[in-house]
Amino acid sequence: MKKNNPNDFKEFLINDKNIPNKNIIFYQVWVNKFLSFYQKNLKTVKYDNIKAFLDKLESDGKEDRQIRQA
Repeated sequence: MKKNNPNDFKEFLINDKNIPNKNIIFYQVWVNKFLSFYQKNLKTVKYDNIKAFLDKLESDGKEDRQIRQA
């Protein structure tokens, strides 16, 4: 099983061209946080896993704008 690599996602964002370069770091931060939370292969992610992550951010006191960004 391939380990999740945050740098793969960063390269994807750079190549996508729809994300301004100045915003890539923010996407990278949230992906890193999700990877730390989920700790499984991303191919197995379900909606409920993402919802649990967002709920955790809320319970940790993150602002609404941060949760929307995540």
